[in-house]
Amino acid sequence: MISLININNIICIIVTNTNKTEKLYATFYTSEQAKLLNQLSKQFGKELVLQSPLNAGAVYGVGWFMAIKETIDNTCVLDCGENTGAALSAMRLKITDINFSEQSDDYYQICQMAQKSGVRIHSRQDNLFDNPYDDFEHLCKKAFNVDKI
Repeated sequence: MISLININNIICIIVTNTNKTEKLYATFYTSEQAKLLNQLSKQFGKELVLQSPLNAGAVYGVGWFMAIKETIDNTCVLDCGENTGAALSAMRLKITDINFSEQSDDYYQICQMAQKSGVRIHSRQDNLFDNPYDDFEHLCKKAFNVDKI
């Protein structure tokens, strides 16, 4: 079962597998959001995969991502879009999980380099969009099925 939950600047997809465990995919835009989601996933026993905003490797930079990743103990994926330079920087700096667009002319070369260096290339969820007008706290409560955060 798949549920889409839109949290202020965070889009969550809850995927329930046949083992009755849930994996939460969430896009974060600030370190505070990433830390809160990380804390809630631990508190409520949900596996969390945090994804940076689209093309964050090029827009915000790899350093921004690394500063946030250092505070997170769940899987954290840097989205590089089609930006080969961002993907190469991420691999050079030992970021182990990146999204890189199959639309890029360099996709197969990046995948080969990633495989040799132990980097996992992820596919971005097609239906992850942000809505900055939603109430972050309310939707976190809904995602984690709690009354208070």
